[in-house]
Amino acid sequence: MRAPLRLNTVYVAVTLSPTFNRRILTGRRVASISLLLLFGSYSVCAAYFGGPKAAKVAGIRTGVFEFASVTAGAEIAFDDCSKSDPDSTIAACTAVIQAGGAKGVELGAAFFIRANAYERKGDHEHAIADYTESLRLSPGNGAALKNRGAAYARKGDYDRAIQDFEQVRLGRADAKVIEMLVIVYNNRGLGFGKQNDYDRAIQDFDKALALNPNFTEALRNRAAFSARKGDWDRAVQDLVQVLRLLPNDPGTIDSLLVAYNGRAHDYVERVDYDHAIQDCEEALRLRPNDAETLQRLVGIYNNRGLASARQGDYEHGIQDLDKAVTLNPEDAQGFHNRGLIEAYKGESDRAIQDFDQALRLNPKLTVALLARGAAHYDRHEFEQALKDYDEVLRLDPENTVARFEREKTLFVTGELNRSPEVASISNRNASPGALAIRNLPAFQSTFGALQSAGAYRGFEWPGVYEISNPTSKQVAIADFRVLWPPASFEGQELRLVARSRADRINVFDDLDTLIESQKVKSDLHPMKFPTQIPPHTKRYVIVHFIFDLSSTGGRPLEFQDKSKAYKLLSAALGWKLKDDGSFDCVNEDITVEITTPGARRLKFTSLTGLIVPGCQMHLPLRSAPPFTVNVSKPSPENVNNTGLDPKLGFQSHVTKGLSTAEYTKIILREPSNADAFNERGKAYRAIGDFDHAINDFTEAIRLRPFFPEAKNNLQETQQAKAKAACGFRLDCNR
Repeated sequence: MRAPLRLNTVYVAVTLSPTFNRRILTGRRVASISLLLLFGSYSVCAAYFGGPKAAKVAGIRTGVFEFASVTAGAEIAFDDCSKSDPDSTIAACTAVIQAGGAKGVELGAAFFIRANAYERKGDHEHAIADYTESLRLSPGNGAALKNRGAAYARKGDYDRAIQDFEQVRLGRADAKVIEMLVIVYNNRGLGFGKQNDYDRAIQDFDKALALNPNFTEALRNRAAFSARKGDWDRAVQDLVQVLRLLPNDPGTIDSLLVAYNGRAHDYVERVDYDHAIQDCEEALRLRPNDAETLQRLVGIYNNRGLASARQGDYEHGIQDLDKAVTLNPEDAQGFHNRGLIEAYKGESDRAIQDFDQALRLNPKLTVALLARGAAHYDRHEFEQALKDYDEVLRLDPENTVARFEREKTLFVTGELNRSPEVASISNRNASPGALAIRNLPAFQSTFGALQSAGAYRGFEWPGVYEISNPTSKQVAIADFRVLWPPASFEGQELRLVARSRADRINVFDDLDTLIESQKVKSDLHPMKFPTQIPPHTKRYVIVHFIFDLSSTGGRPLEFQDKSKAYKLLSAALGWKLKDDGSFDCVNEDITVEITTPGARRLKFTSLTGLIVPGCQMHLPLRSAPPFTVNVSKPSPENVNNTGLDPKLGFQSHVTKGLSTAEYTKIILREPSNADAFNERGKAYRAIGDFDHAINDFTEAIRLRPFFPEAKNNLQETQQAKAKAACGFRLDCNR
């Protein structure tokens, strides 16, 4: 390492990049080195010979210093040796050396004096050569070792400088040598640091500080390179010590601010928010209005608030988010996060207010749009929810979360049933605008096999429909029929035929009431036909049907095995058998016929949600509507760059013992709910549908890798499937 000897100082800048100070040694530390290099006349000799020894070796008289062993008349002019002009000194000493009269230590003294003169000229190579020769003539000479060490140091050869200084230090205590060692260890450490060898750099700073624990330059440098290694504890400790030694030093305060912030960031990464906040508060104590620290503290309060909420501690979560938005009222992310927690507390009004404020501050914050849409959805304010999801897709057309939530909302409201051309009524006899009927797949239950006398005969199916009356007159409905189309299977014609007239219905005035009835699973408001649809209103109707499955000849089929009944029902619906013997659920256009009191029969075709236990259900998707505005990729404001979660991801508690259809509804709402997949898998297994059970248990484990119940269920179901011996055949009733 070749560099001039300078007291290089590392200051921890905001970027934590060491900045090398190029100022030359000044002040007390420079004097400690230069003193040895600028000795004059007697002092030089005293330093070389060890004080009084000089008088014993040679007599000193005015103006002339004689070596006892020199040839008669051979003298070194005292004035020449002591002049500040190094060239004169070099010439005089060279003459003595070349004369050949000086021997031993006297000759060593001439080399020593000339080496000093070379060093004063900055000629380190010749100086080192002369000090080395002087040491050969006077081995172990402390003055020569000191000065040669200083020359090595000024040349940038810190390794050899340290060797010389350490040899002197081991010989006898010398404060000046220790001071020079401190400087050289510090500077060699800087050299290692520039080579990104932080460990060796810190080792040298450790050695410097072992010799002088209060050497502020080494403390700063060790702090800087400790920070580079991520050792924020050491960095803070060293900078606190510097601040004790140099109170109110601006550079040290800057460095300590950055160190506190850096350690706070690491605490956050380790989810140790309490210590992170303590460090930010310490930083603010040093500089109360430091913008960077305030910004970091806002982020920490956000993170700790969300972490508390994840653990169910909503109160402390909101308290932290209150602090965040108080510190920075312009923090859109903070309002969004507080709104999330409020939403999960059930405080939807306050949640929507916070989402509104977040979007006033940043209209392009898509996570706030998504959260507000979800809050509107939970309040059954589906139109407002769709507006928010549409806005997300306008800002970010590839946003899969918004697309899924939008499709789910359309699915619940029944809008997803309609094709883009909105052809929901196909009734040649109905006048335009008379009535509109559509099935609501989101609320549609499964077919249920009915057991009688030890066999399964017929199926119950509650059809869920929205009936709209846009006219100004009340319309009465006297009867409601589903016209299932026939299907062919293995050479037989299969048909679903109503066993009797539907005589039990439930009528709901609005969608909220229907949703609540689905939650409590009770048969609310049982009625019989006829029912009235007032003008300009909608009614939501559940019609309870019982169908028999008939084959060629019209005789109803019966089954000993429920799973076989469901498989043949799937075939009767026209679904194609897969290679593994299973069926995919397919939503079909099914015609319904209603009868008015005047015996007028009106037919409507509606895309109908059909679910048979054991079939694999697929949610029908439709693309978002096109937008006429220019669409660009999300701006940086859309990116959550604070490290905060855009979505807490809490999930509903899953009730045990529901049907596969009911679990399917939960999964449609919460596709990452591992408990719902596990419970649906158990429901599938209970009806003998091992394949779908295995798929659900596997998905539950994927969503939650450490899910022992799902793992046990998967293993048991795989074993049960292996025991199944009967394939899908019409004549197989084993």
